[in-house]
Parts: sequence; C-alpha cells; structure tokens
Amino acid sequence: MPYPAVEPVRCPEMIQSWNDLTFLHFRYRPEAVERLLPQPLEVDRFDGMAWVGIAPFRLRRLHSPWLPALPLAFEFSGDQLPHLCAASKRHWNRALDPGEFDHFLTARFRLFAVRRGRLVCARVEHPVWPLRHARVIGFDEDLTRAAGLPAPDSSPVVHFSPGGVSRRLPV
Repeated sequence: MPYPAVEPVRCPEMIQSWNDLTFLHFRYRPEAVERLLPQPLEVDRFDGMAWVGIAPFRLRRLHSPWLPALPLAFEFSGDQLPHLCAASKRHWNRALDPGEFDHFLTARFRLFAVRRGRLVCARVEHPVWPLRHARVIGFDEDLTRAAGLPAPDSSPVVHFSPGGVSRRLPV
C-alpha cells in the first residue's frame, strides 16, 4: 500500500525533530470516541472501529524557521509524563513493511485543538515514519480514562520509529 500523499508545509511556524516514537493504538467502539470530539469532527474508522493513539517521543531541535534550535537542555521526552508511560519499557526489532492499517494509524497530517471555544486546525508535514515491529514489555496508562474513555479492553497495536523532522503551520 503506498503512503498517503503529503501536502508540504511551505511556511512553517515550527520545526522540530521527533525521535524514538512509540505508537500505541487502542481499539474502541466509534460511539465511545465520537461523543468526546468537538463538532464537526468525526471518527476515522478502520474496519468499522475507532483507534485512539498515544505516541510518546523525544522532542529535539525545536525552533522556528527563522531562529536556531533551542539548547539541548530543552529536550522533551514523552516518557517523562507520569500519566503516559509510568515505568514503560519498549522493545523493537525487525523493520516493518507497512500496509494500509499501519498507514491509517501513523500517517496523520493534521493537528486539531479547541481555542477560545473554536475548533482550530494546523497542517503538519513529517516524513514517512520508518516503522518497526514493536512490543510493550511493561505499561501503565491512564490517559484514555482521563480523556473520558473507558479503559482499553485489549492490548495496544504497537509500532516504533526512530523518527524524523516535523514541520507545522500555525494553529
């Protein structure tokens, strides 16, 4: 399955490197997710199911296109979020030849947020994530419940990527 076409971000507001990405996706009934989305957003479905992702990563070289990257002391790691991956460990091994489902989960190019009661959107450009098979050895997650979802009823679908550079338009 070919990778989805990426619309280039020509005048980015922000450039950053996303490194050591772990994609964890949990399957949900669409109605459980849809009730939490602001209008007019709708749940994207794969085989009739909604998928909720948590993607811890290391943020490096954060900067605007007109300024140098912030010092290394400003690196951020999603692993340091206590609610996200308390004592998580990752294991990855062989490269993955991604298919339609892998692209559905990891090839996302929009950022949505609610600002002052309004839904706003920003386009995001990132490379084709070089995906690897991965498995979670230990994981304690409560973000889905904090977001208003029931606890996941199955193990997550897991991918790992060494990462790449992301460019984002203003929100």
